[in-house]
Amino acid sequence: MELQFKAAAATVGCKVNFCDSSAILQTFADCGYEIVDFDSKADVYIINTCTVTNTGDKKSRQMISRARAKNPLATVAVVGCYAQLDPAGISALGADIIMGTKDRDKLAQYVRGYKKYMGCLDLVSKAGEDKEFEPIFVERTFDRARAFLKIQDGCDNFCAYCIVPYARGRSRSRRPQDIILQAKTFAKNGYQEIVICGIHIAGFGKDLGGVVTAEKDCSLLRIIKSVCEIDGIRRIRLSSVEPNVITPEFVEMIKQSDKICPHFHLPLQTGSDRLLAQMGRRYTTADYSQSVRLLRENIPDVSITSDIIVGLPGESDEDFEATLRCVCEMELSGLHVFPYSVKKGTKAAQMDRQTPHHVKTARAKEMRELGDKLSRQFLEKFAGRRMDVLVEQKNKAGKMEGKTANYINVAYDGDEDDINQIVGVELVEMEKIGFLGKTINK
Repeated sequence: MELQFKAAAATVGCKVNFCDSSAILQTFADCGYEIVDFDSKADVYIINTCTVTNTGDKKSRQMISRARAKNPLATVAVVGCYAQLDPAGISALGADIIMGTKDRDKLAQYVRGYKKYMGCLDLVSKAGEDKEFEPIFVERTFDRARAFLKIQDGCDNFCAYCIVPYARGRSRSRRPQDIILQAKTFAKNGYQEIVICGIHIAGFGKDLGGVVTAEKDCSLLRIIKSVCEIDGIRRIRLSSVEPNVITPEFVEMIKQSDKICPHFHLPLQTGSDRLLAQMGRRYTTADYSQSVRLLRENIPDVSITSDIIVGLPGESDEDFEATLRCVCEMELSGLHVFPYSVKKGTKAAQMDRQTPHHVKTARAKEMRELGDKLSRQFLEKFAGRRMDVLVEQKNKAGKMEGKTANYINVAYDGDEDDINQIVGVELVEMEKIGFLGKTINK
């Protein structure tokens, strides 16, 4: 009997990376590989890297070391944004094959033909040359109950602090017919929830001739509406969206749908209008406030979370205090807090008045404490409520765990047959990151 080789993947970073990892694993499964957990011994380890922050770089390096420790004889393939921008550094860490942010559908072919005597194969091609969305098709997401539907890649904004456009290239949209086919495939394969994601989904359709304005129904709205019409999908969740996406037309679409999850991740980054302009963000705090108000006034139980960067170049005490006030006034339900990372090649890296490390650390701590306080205030509103939970996994405590539509984490006593099912749960006891609950009518 022919020996079946095993492949495993570790993903660092955003939902787009998780989507890309699923597509890569799909190609390995199609080639006859058994897909196993990253902590298992495998013949091939794939590390899909992130370089948005220096923490992402560090985690990516750690995953490469873990793979080497698990099986020194395995082929270690490193892909993604960090690999795209620093292939020489990745090679020095002992990678066998390096591939950046394109042509990853060919990775399995390269791995099958690879021999250790060939040394490190650097297959990174220049980012930004692609004019069209790279074909990608996924049957399943392997280790996740939610399916990630990638509709767009790249970004045209070139914010001063952000390295992503240099790693991912210009904005490219997936063709609508391919999006619908992918969504229907997920529905056919039993996925209850689809997460629509991209590097900058607000830019979806611009390269396809779509009109994206506040006055007219934009192509992003049209594709969301089309996915909503697919039978079998019960929830549609949007990944990070820019505040300017939240228009009256957009909110009206949400109100008319019983599928779109009332959870929106709107990156604020900073509450200082001066720094927003300096960083090239295309909104003001007043614009952001208007988006939050539209959602709050129209969407029951809505959860609004955000990204905050502390310690941007030139961030004064007054700027930081403005961000604290802004976050409090918005009553956000959760924060992802990042100390500013200096990224070579970005405009911000060349700016004067870089914030000292100890100041960034202190501000990050204070902002995270505020985020925790706001999260608790949000959770308190739902104590005792009956909520529908998409069950995703059995956690380390042996309880079934999943998310409500508005992204509250819930754990309860149940069995693994509930995974990928939507279960009614009463939220009984509040914990730090969610609730302990009990099932209803089970």
